[in-house]
Amino acid sequence: MSDETLKAIVAQLWMDSCQSPTVAPDDNFFSIGGNSMQMVRMLAAIADHLDIELEFDDFFLDPRFEILLEVALSAIRLRSV
Repeated sequence: MSDETLKAIVAQLWMDSCQSPTVAPDDNFFSIGGNSMQMVRMLAAIADHLDIELEFDDFFLDPRFEILLEVALSAIRLRSV
């Protein structure tokens, strides 16, 4: 899977979870209206779509889109090794 495809999938799941029409790299999940339950559902959707497990705590500490994307990319790369 290309980085661009992964970014598009994660962005769509983020927008669906926050009910936001757009996403920017520095968007903070909570600042744009997301809550912890939506975050849990989004992480579960990412797990279902991409077959990777992301830790709630990792994302909760810095809930920006660019961080979520970095963590997802790293998980995909580790899975491929």
